[in-house]
Amino acid sequence: MLITKEGIPFILVPLSFSFISFILSLTLLGIFFLLISLFMAFFFRDPKRKIPSRENILLSPADGKIIEMKEVEDEILPGKKFFKISIFMSPLNVHIVRAPLDGKVRKIIYKPGHFKPAYKEDSSKNEQNIIIIDSKKSEIMIKQIAGILARRVICRLKENQVIKAGEKIGMIIFGSRVEIFIPLETKILTSIGEKVKGGETLIGEIND
Repeated sequence: MLITKEGIPFILVPLSFSFISFILSLTLLGIFFLLISLFMAFFFRDPKRKIPSRENILLSPADGKIIEMKEVEDEILPGKKFFKISIFMSPLNVHIVRAPLDGKVRKIIYKPGHFKPAYKEDSSKNEQNIIIIDSKKSEIMIKQIAGILARRVICRLKENQVIKAGEKIGMIIFGSRVEIFIPLETKILTSIGEKVKGGETLIGEIND
């Protein structure tokens, strides 16, 4: 299994402390740091995904659990209504964020904010990275939202970049929330409580 490049320092530092501890015969301390290193390797894992190739589909942008679905308006794209799907990513989930469809990155916005627990609705006011994507048939928006532990949101995209469905576009470190805003006419294929996989689970179908 692959490891994300962002995770390498988090793995190597405790592993180095573990090695030094064992050399100094500090066995329990060595085991402690080794366990931390193993957990970091688990957290920053990058498993392969079978990305569906059907047209007009909308993939989950993240691993986790669907905790909210509702019709909303948003200040980032005023005058429009969207259907919002919120995904809570626990520390045990893969934390890579993936593109939900083919398209072109129109705008990337960083928005400072709070660091409230990501499973709460008001975490929408937390620090976040906003990605607006134009596709042939629709305009969607993704929000990478930091949580109480996740204080680093990573975006691997640039404005005007062309992306493919399932492509890795970023990461949120240590527990977080991802929200996707899609057209109201989208056929929804998921429900609250469903556990989804980024780049693999179908959450919607965009109507012609």
